[in-house]
Amino acid sequence: MKSESMLFVSPVVPSLTGNGLAMRAARTLFAFSRRYRVTLLVLARYGSPAGFSVPSDLGAVCESAFVVPIFARKQSGGLPGERMVRHALADEHFDIVHIFRLDTVRHAKRWIPGVVSEFWLDLDDVESVTHRGIAELHRKLGDEQNAAIEFGLASLNELAEIDALRTFDRVFLASPLDIERLPLFGPARMEVLPNVLPIPGPIQVGSETGPFTFLFVGTLGYFPNWEGISWLIRDVWPIVCQRANRPVEFHIVGNGASRELNWCAMEPGVRLIGPVENVKGAYENANAIVVPLRAGGGTRLKVIEAFGFCRPVITTSIGVEGIDAIPDREVIVADDADSFADGMLRLIDDARLRDILVSNAYQLALDRYTENQLEAIVQHL
Repeated sequence: MKSESMLFVSPVVPSLTGNGLAMRAARTLFAFSRRYRVTLLVLARYGSPAGFSVPSDLGAVCESAFVVPIFARKQSGGLPGERMVRHALADEHFDIVHIFRLDTVRHAKRWIPGVVSEFWLDLDDVESVTHRGIAELHRKLGDEQNAAIEFGLASLNELAEIDALRTFDRVFLASPLDIERLPLFGPARMEVLPNVLPIPGPIQVGSETGPFTFLFVGTLGYFPNWEGISWLIRDVWPIVCQRANRPVEFHIVGNGASRELNWCAMEPGVRLIGPVENVKGAYENANAIVVPLRAGGGTRLKVIEAFGFCRPVITTSIGVEGIDAIPDREVIVADDADSFADGMLRLIDDARLRDILVSNAYQLALDRYTENQLEAIVQHL
């Protein structure tokens, strides 16, 4: 019998598939439901693969679940279902209120009932560092306007992070690296809740006789993703095509592709596939995975997913941040166009290297990034 209760507040409807925010919300919600009686409150600010209804498998582990699209306030003069939700929560006592993501805090305050024992916050990553990195990339690209916007957001988030460490009892992040990035300020206990996935196991490898196929999977409307893909196509891909000893293709899977990315994807050998219902098919057609990020934050679920599907990965230092992978043991890491192209060519030419990376990375995923690891951490909080 679960004796303690939790109000889990999320800015996105949790989902076991789709974007990283929805997936982290779902995995942590499942882990908490093993120990606590969970009430889910979604103050929806972002889209989700599930839309604005809680999937049945997630609803089944909750005492109750409410979804309120808070962006509708300005359009309607109020929030759909607001009165009903407030009434339902008004007399509740929660042992823990767990808020997912820093920017949910200001929206959540007016919804939380008066009687709460502990306040927890899942930052996921350090937003101030993420925005600062994106700002530096904009500046490098000569875009001073967006650089200034991102630097401003970095400063605002840094103040909010300091306030969070003053006011919350526990603060969670996805990796020890992100804990090191936060100032030691305030009474909050900082702890790691790793990003995890079900590890699917080996799937049939792409053709060894046809084109060697590289794959990117991710949300294409997210600036670091489409900028990284554009950089790869513009600066790396021509080198690979010129020097490869067999035909090569680059497949891009995800939703939200910009006009600029559509133009980039017209290069020879590049296929912009767009969204797919099940990414397994995309992995089955791929020989290796590329994660060419030059900015961003958090732990890349796409890297862990590739490890689980037993595909070798080449990425940047930023792309593998927060993951306990060692270069040339579990992953190839390269940060400039020439070395990234060299790494892609090594994967094409060296079957033994591919096998070593796959074997080591798959074991790492089993050891560190499964649901069992997350549940064990939650049970000892």
